[in-house]
Amino acid sequence: MELNREEMVKQKQETDVSAPLRMKDFLTLNGWVKLRAIHGLGKTLTLYVLTNLAILVTVVLVFVAVGLMTPLWATFFVIFYTAFSFIISYRQVWKALKDPQQSITK
Repeated sequence: MELNREEMVKQKQETDVSAPLRMKDFLTLNGWVKLRAIHGLGKTLTLYVLTNLAILVTVVLVFVAVGLMTPLWATFFVIFYTAFSFIISYRQVWKALKDPQQSITK
């Protein structure tokens, strides 16, 4: 996990936040770094979690429609994933995108 965070910090430092935001940027951390520069960390992290949750719900609904998952298991899985995605997002994304100057001034 620590290595992944270091890679995120390195990618954050290499990102040109003045460049226009493109859809392909969201396949890497670049899009999220640019959004953080524009809208702030709280809104960016909220959008990150909601985007991941929307993808998960879509996949789970397809599994339920095909019959690979029962609605009860689907509900449990979505609740479980939602709870842990906040923890994982905090540990990985929040700490990687956080402005180091912000922690010094507080």
